[in-house]
Amino acid sequence: LKELKIEPPGKITLARIINSAFSTWEQTVFENLIINLAPKSKIEIDSILQNNSIDITEGDSVLFRQLKADPGNLSLQTILDESAKLECIRKVNLSPELFKGLPFKLLKKYRDRVITEPAREIRRHPPKIRYALFAIFLYMRGREITDNLIELLILLVHNIETGSEKKVKNEIIEQITTVTNKEEILYKVACVSIEKRKDCVEDVIFPVFGGEQTIH
Repeated sequence: LKELKIEPPGKITLARIINSAFSTWEQTVFENLIINLAPKSKIEIDSILQNNSIDITEGDSVLFRQLKADPGNLSLQTILDESAKLECIRKVNLSPELFKGLPFKLLKKYRDRVITEPAREIRRHPPKIRYALFAIFLYMRGREITDNLIELLILLVHNIETGSEKKVKNEIIEQITTVTNKEEILYKVACVSIEKRKDCVEDVIFPVFGGEQTIH
C-alpha cells in the first residue's frame, strides 16, 4: 500500500480484509483437494467415519477413535495395532501431491481440528469441508504413525539385544558356577603352564581340569 501510495485502512478493517482473503484461499484449497480426491478415497473416508460400530456416548466410530489414539507401551500387540492403523490409512490411497505446497503448520491446524471432533460432527460438515479436512487428518496421522512404528521397532531391537546379552551372560555364569574350586584349578593351570610350557596342552592342562568337559 505504501509503494502504491494508498492510505492503509485501520487495524480492524485491515484484519477483516486479511481474514476474508485467508477464507477465500482456504476455500480454494479445499476445492482443489476435493477435485483431485479419487471417488474410492471418498468411499474409504466415509467408511472410517461411519464404521459398523458407533460409541453411543461419544458419537465416535470405533475405527476413527483408534486412528486418533496414541500407541501404547512397547509390545507385539502395540506394533500390530499401529501397523493396522497405517494399513487402514493407506487403503484411502492419498497421494502426497495433494498436499504439496501447503504449510506444515496449517496442515497440523486442520489435523488438530479433526482430532477434537467426534465422527458425527465431521459427518455433518458439507462434503467439501468433510473430505478435505479428513484427507488432511489421514495424511498427517499416516506420517505420525510411521514415525511411531519406527520408534517402536528401534526400541524392540534394543530390548532384544539387551535381553539376549543378559540371557547369554546368565547362561555362562550358570555354567561357571557348576565348576567347584575354580581358583585352585586356575592356580594349578598357571603352575603347570610355566613348568611344562613345551609339553602338549592335552597332556598337561586337561588333567588339571579333570577333563576337557570342565574347560568347556
